[in-house]
Amino acid sequence: MAMIRLLTGFQKGEYRDISTQNLHLIVATIIYFVSPFDVIPDSVPIFGHLDDALVVRMAIKSVGADLDAFMAWETSKV
Repeated sequence: MAMIRLLTGFQKGEYRDISTQNLHLIVATIIYFVSPFDVIPDSVPIFGHLDDALVVRMAIKSVGADLDAFMAWETSKV
């Protein structure tokens, strides 16, 4: 959910403290997650959702510091 909130903040111009590369990675991850066209279709029991979870996990591992910074920024503005 933090990825979606970060994209929303970026789109609104409220949050810009993220590299273009990491922004693209977040967009690609969300597109992969919601897309019905996966490496393993979601209709395949258990394994169909594992590929989505793996992609999200890898993205979080790559952009985790940016997500942490965004969530800290989010908390500070409340």
